Amino acid sequence: WLRLGDLLLGNNQPEEALTACAQAEKLGAKPADLAVGRSAALIALKRYDEASNLLQAALVGAPQDARLYYNLGRLAESQGRPTDAKTFYARAAELAPDWTLPQQNLKRLAGS
Repeated sequence: WLRLGDLLLGNNQPEEALTACAQAEKLGAKPADLAVGRSAALIALKRYDEASNLLQAALVGAPQDARLYYNLGRLAESQGRPTDAKTFYARAAELAPDWTLPQQNLKRLAGS
């Protein structure tokens, strides 16, 4: 269900992605995995406060999860806070050095 949520989000269907996340939760998906999927959908829906609250709560239980920091970077960028976005992307890159997305976003932000 989480993968379906990713696919739906990729097809610009964030409401449906939230529904898929709800189904994943019923089936026992891990809280951090749910927070990643839900926050991405909430960001797409411009429900920034909900996304922020969800990500901050998830960090309490999974402080080393690079995906949470990456989504915080996406959230900060969506809100027009590039300095905060760089900080979050840098933390994601530090936690997951082989993951290229945070590094790509850092480079993109450095060029703007």
